[in-house]
Amino acid sequence: MWDSDQGFEVRIKQAPTGRAAVAFAANAYRYARVACTLWDQGIYAETVPLARTCFESAVLAAWVQQSDTAVVNALLHETFRNDYNLMQQLKKAAVPIPTEIEARVTELRKSVVKPAPDISVQKMEDMCQSFHGNSQLYLIFRVLSGGSHALDALRRCPR
Repeated sequence: MWDSDQGFEVRIKQAPTGRAAVAFAANAYRYARVACTLWDQGIYAETVPLARTCFESAVLAAWVQQSDTAVVNALLHETFRNDYNLMQQLKKAAVPIPTEIEARVTELRKSVVKPAPDISVQKMEDMCQSFHGNSQLYLIFRVLSGGSHALDALRRCPR
């Protein structure tokens, strides 16, 4: 279905939640395709960061689908907040930011209301806890995360 490019219809009560769930599912699919391509070529260790992103996107898709619009808005708020903070750091480092990009990033940051304090969108462990089999989900994420860092090269380095 993803590759057919014919589109599809999803009937949901809350369009923002459905759009976010589809976006995360599509992201998981794209990363999985690349990881499988590399795996088929015998490139294994390098697939782990891709598998981690695929897994995280799949968890987010399921988590968002069982949530409400407030969660989608919290995710958007976190994304736009991070973009704005990065832009500020770039400016401090004297990296020129085009005026239209600065205006857009600033506009997006202001466009979504700050979430209520009880809505956590930063911790994968909290998201995994909301599912049946939650401890296994989070352990899979931790294993994939461990194999996604540059330090993992030390495990593969001959002595």
